[in-house]
Amino acid sequence: MFGHEEMKFDIMDLKQRILQEASPLLFEMGPVAMTMDMVARSCGISKRTLYGQFPDKKSLIRECMALDHDNTAAEFKKIFDGASNCFEALFGVFSFMRKKLASMHISFHDDIKRLYPDLYCSLHKENDQRRVMGLASVLSNAQNEGLVVEGINTQVASFLFFATIKSLHRNSQIAEYEFTQIDVFDGAFINFLRGVASHKGLELIECYLKKNINNRYK
Repeated sequence: MFGHEEMKFDIMDLKQRILQEASPLLFEMGPVAMTMDMVARSCGISKRTLYGQFPDKKSLIRECMALDHDNTAAEFKKIFDGASNCFEALFGVFSFMRKKLASMHISFHDDIKRLYPDLYCSLHKENDQRRVMGLASVLSNAQNEGLVVEGINTQVASFLFFATIKSLHRNSQIAEYEFTQIDVFDGAFINFLRGVASHKGLELIECYLKKNINNRYK
């Protein structure tokens, strides 16, 4: 009985190790360039062992993206737990996501959508409403702190923000204007926050920009 439990632990440990190795490869190289051979070599295992844990590349990508979602949620919690107000927390989330986007392969979302449309749709269906409602809750708390203008429908504002963010998934369209994804992300976030901010909130935004983004959006 003990041996069976020990084997089960080893298998779960192997699966997590594969995910830890594969996830950075997936996001930095993209789903096209990342191969199962590459993942197996990175983990120091055979392809047979890899396929024993993940029957195909799609299943590996799905679990890598689920792991990334969980890790991001944990990072957000840490940011909010350490923030003194909602805008400080949002600035922390913005900085974290900005770094994450900078390290992500430029056509990552385009490639996922093209190669695995069902996976792309299912992930967004599961997460879109959660993101909108989560941001709406933060904005409501920011209203109580006097950082967001009273009377703004926080759910509508949040929906519009994430609708804009989805433009980051249309890399070819962005490229036509010679923008980078970081340009679009910066503009979407800063302009969104300015649009809902009270005078007190605007002061915090300008202070953050002076310290972190060199007055780029002044």
